[in-house]
Amino acid sequence: MNNIERKNYEHILKSVKIFKEATNTVRKNMDSAEIHLNNLLTEKEPGELCMPVSDSWMDIKVCEYLHPIKEAIKFFEDSIDVRRTELQDAFDSVTDANNWKNPINAWILKREVDITFKAIEYFTGTKGRIIKESGAYVQIAADGYYGGPCN
Repeated sequence: MNNIERKNYEHILKSVKIFKEATNTVRKNMDSAEIHLNNLLTEKEPGELCMPVSDSWMDIKVCEYLHPIKEAIKFFEDSIDVRRTELQDAFDSVTDANNWKNPINAWILKREVDITFKAIEYFTGTKGRIIKESGAYVQIAADGYYGGPCN
């Protein structure tokens, strides 16, 4: 497992733990929280849901319930943005500058093979393959978007 994959798995694990904690907290008083959330949704903008509308126990509890859920959602959104950026960078490093849909033939570092193959599959629907190895580098190829199922 490379560092990028490890980082992504750690992010997902952290998110799962946050969701689990939030779910357990909400489950304790689900009916009351649901009624109160529905009331808040009809009276407040979604961005204000974590702001207690009063000093009542329920308003404060609803905010406590929502906080870890909001954190987990933000965490997932940030992870997706990072992942997309990493895939885009890897893909851009091997594509034809004139037309990204063309077949791919490039030399890359061996340590970049996994992320590059994932990027190729993500953007073109085709599989990358290693053609040659030379020291720390490998020559890769793929059919590209025009040669794949997405065309």
